[in-house]
Order: sequence, then C-alpha cells, then structure tokens
Amino acid sequence: MINPREEVTLEKIDFEWVKEQTKPGQLKKALKLIEQDGNYFVDLKRACEARLIEIDPKYKTGNLQIQLLVDPLQVDPEERQQASKEFETFLDAPALEKNQRLAESEKQKGNEALRSNDLKEALNYYTKSIEFDKTMAASYCNRALVHLKLKEYQKVIDDCNKTLEIQKDYIKAYHRRGKAYFALQNFTNAYLDFKYIIEKEPETSEVNGELRECRKHLTDLQIQSAENKQFLSQQGAFKKVQIQEESDEEEMEIPQSKQVDFTNEINAIKEKKEKIAVNMQKGLYHESILQITELLKENQQVLELSKSLQLLDIRAQLLSNLTLCHFQQQEYSKVVEYTTLIINDHCPKDVEMKAYLRRALAYEHMEKLSLSKQDFYKVKELDPGNLQASQGLSRLQKIMNEDEHNDFNKTQQQQKLQQSQEQEQNKQKKLIQQEIQQNQVIKNQQQEIKETQQNLQSTPKPQQQNLVQELTDLKVSEAEIQKNLQSFKDQGNDYFKKGKQQDAYDSWSQGIAYYEQNPSPQQIQIYLTLLTNSSLCLSQLGQNELVIQLSSKALSYDPKNVKALYRRGIAYQQVALSKQDIQEQNDLFEKSRADLEKLVYLEPNNKLASEKLTEVTKQNVECRVKLKQIQKQEPIKIHSNIQNQQEEVKETKQKQDDVKQSKNPQIQQLQQIGQNLAQTVIEEILQKNLQPETASVFEKNMNSFKKATPEQIIQYVSQVQNFQELYSKKELPSDVFLQILQASQKSINQMGGQIKVIYSNKIAKTAKLDLCTKLLLKKEKESLKQIFTTLGVEELIQVYKL
Repeated sequence: MINPREEVTLEKIDFEWVKEQTKPGQLKKALKLIEQDGNYFVDLKRACEARLIEIDPKYKTGNLQIQLLVDPLQVDPEERQQASKEFETFLDAPALEKNQRLAESEKQKGNEALRSNDLKEALNYYTKSIEFDKTMAASYCNRALVHLKLKEYQKVIDDCNKTLEIQKDYIKAYHRRGKAYFALQNFTNAYLDFKYIIEKEPETSEVNGELRECRKHLTDLQIQSAENKQFLSQQGAFKKVQIQEESDEEEMEIPQSKQVDFTNEINAIKEKKEKIAVNMQKGLYHESILQITELLKENQQVLELSKSLQLLDIRAQLLSNLTLCHFQQQEYSKVVEYTTLIINDHCPKDVEMKAYLRRALAYEHMEKLSLSKQDFYKVKELDPGNLQASQGLSRLQKIMNEDEHNDFNKTQQQQKLQQSQEQEQNKQKKLIQQEIQQNQVIKNQQQEIKETQQNLQSTPKPQQQNLVQELTDLKVSEAEIQKNLQSFKDQGNDYFKKGKQQDAYDSWSQGIAYYEQNPSPQQIQIYLTLLTNSSLCLSQLGQNELVIQLSSKALSYDPKNVKALYRRGIAYQQVALSKQDIQEQNDLFEKSRADLEKLVYLEPNNKLASEKLTEVTKQNVECRVKLKQIQKQEPIKIHSNIQNQQEEVKETKQKQDDVKQSKNPQIQQLQQIGQNLAQTVIEEILQKNLQPETASVFEKNMNSFKKATPEQIIQYVSQVQNFQELYSKKELPSDVFLQILQASQKSINQMGGQIKVIYSNKIAKTAKLDLCTKLLLKKEKESLKQIFTTLGVEELIQVYKL
C-alpha cells in the first residue's frame, strides 16, 4: 500500500509508481522534480500528467503547466525548518566531524583507563569526550559506570538521565541507574529500572537477581503504586493532542464515522468516583490513591477520545481528589506534581483554584516559601475572598520576618567571629615572628654543634667520658644543652650507619646520661630519641632486659611512643621465650601483648605490629593452656609466693621511681600537667555524654580513663549506648575488659545496678566472649564470679564460661 506521507524522490518515480498514485499532491511533486531535473524524462512526465488528469479532471482544462505555476508546490513549514537545520549542520560539518573524532578518541582512552582500573583517569577522559560532543550517549553512560565504582550514586543517576535523554532505549543506562537507586535505598525507582530491562531483555540473569532483591524491600501495594505512577508520568496523566491542519492535496480521504456514545463509560466512572469519595471520607487515603490511579489508567482512551464537557469535569475532579489524598498522606512532592498537571490542563476555575491552593500549602510544608507565596497570590487573584490564602500569606510573612531577624543575628555573630579570628591571627603572627627569631638563634648555633661533633669524633672514648662529666659539672645554657645532645645523637647515628652497634650505643648512652644530669623539658624529644635508638641497638645485641628498661623510661615520659612500645613488646616476648617457668612466661607474654595491642590501636595500619600481636597472642593462649593443665594436676601449687614476690618487687621499683621523680621538680611539674589534662578530658566526655562512633574511639577514651576513678569508668561504660554495635564483630580487648573488671570490684557497692547492666546487656553480647574470658587469670575469674554472686546474677557464670 502506498503511504501518502512517503517522501517523493526522483529515484522512486517510475511508470509503476505513477500507476499506484491516488492523490494529486504526490504527482504534482513528481512533475516539479522532473522539471527541476531538466525535463529529460519526457515520457515519464507525460505519464504523470495523464494520471493527474485521470484522478482530478479539473487539471484537464487549460494549460497544466500554467496551473502548476499559479498553484505552486507548497512546502510544509516543518520540512522547511528541518531543511534549514540540515543546511546549518552541513555548513558546520567539518568542525562537527572533528569534534566527534576527538570525542571518540577521548572515550576510547577512558575505556582503556577503566580496564586498567584507573578510575580518576577514566573520569577525566570521559568528561573531555562529553565536552567535545555532548550528544555522545556512550560517554555519559561510561562516566556513570566510573561514578558507580566510586560510590558517587547521585552522579550516576544524573549521567544516566542525560544518557536516556539522548537515547531512550539505552539498556546499560537503566541498569546503572537502577544500581545507584538501590544503593541509595530508593527501591521503588530501582525496581522500575530493572523491570524495564527485563521487559526488553528477559534472559538477563543478573538483572533478574537484582529485581528479586528489590521485591524483598517492597510490598505489593508499593509495587502497584510505583507502576501506576510510572504510567501517569509516561502518559502525562492526559495527553493534549494538537490537531494540525494539512493541505487538501495531502489529506487522505477518510470516510465519516458515526459519533461514539460514551454514556455507559461515563456512568461507570461516576459510580466508581462516588465509591472512592466514600473511602476518602473514611480516611482510607492510600487505597483511594491506588483506586483513582487505576481508574484513570483504565479509562485513558475514553477520556482522550471523548470531548464531552461533563467527562472533562470528571477527569479534573479525579485529579483534584488525587492531590487531596497525597496531601493527607503528607506526600507533598506528589501534591506539587499532580496539581501542576491540573493547572496545565486548563481545568474549570474552581478546580484550578483548589490546585493552586493545595500546591501553595505543599510548597509551604516543603519550606519553598517564595513558590508558596506566588501560588497563594494566584488563589487570591482567582478568589479574592479566600480565607486560607489570606492566612497562608500572613504565616509566610511572619516566617520571612523571623528569617530576616535570624539572618541579622547571624550577620552580627559572623562579624564577632571575624573580629575574634583577626585577633587570633594577630597573635599567631606575633608567635611566628618569635619563632623566626628563635630559628635564627638556632641557625647560629648549628655551626658550633658541627664543630663540637667533629671534636668529639676525634677524641678517644675515655676522654669523651671525661668530657661529659666536665660538661655536666658546669651550669650550661639551653642552647648548650641542645648543642651537646645533638652532638651525641649525630655521633651515634654515624656509628650505627657503619654497622658499629656497640659504639653507637655508647654514644647515645652518654647523651642519655648527660640529659639526666641536665634535664630540660625543651629537649625532651632528643632525649626520647636517644632512648629509643639505644633500645634498637640493644635489641640487635640481644640485651632484651636493658631494652625493657630504656623503653619503659621513654614510655614514662611519652606513653604513646610507638617505637618504645614496639621494642619493649618484642623484648618481653624474647625474654618470655627464654624462661622455663610457665607462670613467668605467661606474665611476660601478657605484658608483650598489652604493648603491642596499644601500638596497633595507635597505628591500625602497622602490618608488622599486627603480625607480631597475632604471634604473641597465640603464644600467650598456648601458655595459658599449659598453665591450666599444671593447676589441675597440682592445685595446691598456684605459685602464690612467686606472685607475691613479684608484687613486692613491683612496689619497691615504683617507690624508687617515685623518689627519683620527687627529686626532680621539672619532671614532677610535667606529670602534674599531664594528670590535669587527662582529668579535663574525662570530665568533658562524661558531662557532654560523648558517644564513640567506632570501637577504636571507645578504646582510646578508655585509655584516657586509666587515670579516672572506678566510678567514672563505670559511668562512662554505662552511658555508651552503642556498645553492642561496636563489638558485634570485633573482640573486646582484654586490657579494656580487665579495666572494667577492676573498676567493678572497687565500685560495686555504689554502682551495682549499672555494673549489672554492663555485664548482662553489653559485655555478654560482644563477639568472641569466650576468648576474652579464657585469657583471664584464675584470680581474675574468681573476682568476676564474686561480682556476679554479689549482684544476684549467677546465671552469667555460665554465659561467661567461668
């Protein structure tokens, strides 16, 4: 069958084509084309003229050529516009082709980068490709894939939307957008995207699985509502069909049909509309939304074909009821969506007024005050006496006045803040100037330090020791202390680089002795470096007992010194392996594990420390097992005497350290400052009820609470609301568990209720609880049993496997 709309070209015109024509318009176009071609096809032209006269005899009278000139071939305006665009495209063709080639090149580079998993580079290439050619859908879609890998889900959605604007059936865009929606827990839109892909490509197994996952998060009502909403958005609720007038030559001869009667359909719609109104009065708004949407969907064809004013009113009322239901459901974005449809559909005045009013109220709830104000004014324009619009404008005016007042206050606060910042900047400038002056002094002293270092290197060791004694006998200045300490440090570094560990240790130990005889808080960092460097040398020389002494000395000044923690932890492990007594081994492994746990907490990415901690933990568990076996065989010998002796030795050492520290007022002052800072941190955490976001933050806070009272420790653990979440997969560190146990023993009379909650609802529900309790000593287990008995929760003894 010949299509009367088919484009006529010179190649298509032959005698067969002429015979098939039934409309004058096509034949007139053919004659025009033959004439423009130079009238070479004379016989074909005569056949067209004969067929034209046969169809319409009026062309027989007079000269056909004159008639064609008097009634020239009319050019359709749309065709004229299209031709103009094509001509412009033709003029720009060289530049366009170049840009397209560049865009394709950048896209290929992006593909290569993406295959190499270089996401940043791929993102740059795809963006450049889009800059060269904004109509290349593949570049947008591939860039969406990069954003998906980077978990930038909103950017994925934006790029996929742009892709689908260019190419509506781009399956990959639907898939990637669906994945982004799913990641953002927008399961409704994800379901619609995956469902579209399944409809186009049913055999896609991956999308089938993703669609099933979406269904798990949606009810049947939600799925039906989503599909209905998709239908309305695709159809625009009710399409407005623009009827275009065409020339007589182009029109097909369509026989007149009888007017279709939609009376029955109208009555059925009215009946259903009344039933929906009853449900709305009962407050069944969600069900009403589904029923109205279904009713509109079922009668879409009737509503489009019928031009009955009565049916147009029914349609407007249904849409108005739909917006009311969404408003009652507080779904304000949908209220805006459907009221806008009503307004654009030129509904009756009363329905239009209600639509403006509901949209104004929806905008007000969405805090889009300027849009709300415009719609309220529109309602006043349609109905000057509308009370709701007047009240709405009054409310908006008050809110805007308050916002202006708040903005004024914010401006004042910002000005004050700016002034304080300027003052702080001035202070910083002064401090910087002071630092510059101090640096200048240090630069002047560096030359003297180098000269002293050269003199020390050329001096024999016995003379060096005498030199240290001579230096300490004199009252030296701060600059001289720094100079001498730096000299000892640099000399030791040179020896160590040459592999002379003993000589390096001798130099550093002289620096340690010099500092201890001339203590200076300003040079504490050099002193700590000398201690940790000496520990390293001694560790390589196998003198682990001395390593423990020097590392402990460094940690007394800086408890978070990671080098000292690591070297002391390794030294404890090596000493433990050299011991024959199982109890002594166990105690040393405990100390090693405590140091390494603290180090891993301070540096979670330290792989070497993590591996050593795992190794020491296994050795400690094995040692515990052996110790239990010995205790079962010889229950009387529990090594109590050894423990008592060890405690006495510890107390004696502690007293000696206290005496040494009391003789040094500067060290005592530093320790007092540290204690005050720790107490300030503790009080701030408790007063502000700060909740730890991660287990690492909680453990860090518990480390701060080591200097707190038992009551403060129990109070902090009690106020941690997400304790179970923090340790649902991670093991509770044994030192933290022991810290809580010791605090519980000392505060059980005052805080028994809170302690009961901690052990019943928090610690009992942590991961790997049995491993945590297995590492407890027998004495500690007995203490825990005693706590449970005192609190009246003996059932926890079984839970903790005591």
